[in-house]
Amino acid sequence: MSEFNASIMRLPQQGMAHHHPFHQIVIGVSGQAEFEVEGRGDIVDIRRACLVPSCFEHHFCGIDDNRVLVLDIPELDTTYVPEPVVNALFERAGYLRFDPDLTALVQSGVRELQRFPDDVELTRHLSATLLLSAYHRLADKTDLPISQGRLDQDRLIQFVEDHLHERISIHQLAALVHLSPSHFQVCFRDAFGETPHQYVLKRRLDRAQQLILDSRQSLSQIAEQCGFSSQAAMSNAFRKHRQVTPGQLRRQ
Repeated sequence: MSEFNASIMRLPQQGMAHHHPFHQIVIGVSGQAEFEVEGRGDIVDIRRACLVPSCFEHHFCGIDDNRVLVLDIPELDTTYVPEPVVNALFERAGYLRFDPDLTALVQSGVRELQRFPDDVELTRHLSATLLLSAYHRLADKTDLPISQGRLDQDRLIQFVEDHLHERISIHQLAALVHLSPSHFQVCFRDAFGETPHQYVLKRRLDRAQQLILDSRQSLSQIAEQCGFSSQAAMSNAFRKHRQVTPGQLRRQ
């Protein structure tokens, strides 16, 4: 999805779960719905919304007769909402309490969307207005305080060390510290001085070099243990980043 989208829908009473590559805020219009994201469950109604960062799996079901307003927000579109606002809202999953003024704004916006369902610009501007209003409540610490972007570095380091033999994705690491992938990458670079990909590759090379020098395992076994797709991939990485081949290291 590359642009804002807003839809008014009734959530089924049968529980469902999914994830998607864009941010989402689910706002109660009438009735109630149950949500759970990152292990934290709560009720969504006219006074409480659920913030779902991109790629976070979430569970939900409607309660009796319900309607919700669902705003889909692309991570990279800053035409209508500044990037710092989007990052602050969706740096972690959670819930946001709506005051009476914001609730009234939502109800008014819903009526306009229902009256002019085909007006794309109206949808975008109304979505942006609601997001900015929600952001100001968030910044005022109404319910879900904005993180200062500090990472649990020890937890990330330990996870990488424990999973070097596996594929490690940005989404895995971001979910580990409850941040959206885009905001996580910014925080990671600030904390570690390099991208997550660069850090993981460096640790794979460090582990492989240690095994090459200190063990009698074959190079193919070492490549597999350190998460490389093949011995050739490991050799190429050593040649590119360490200016030496695994064979040359072993002969030292």
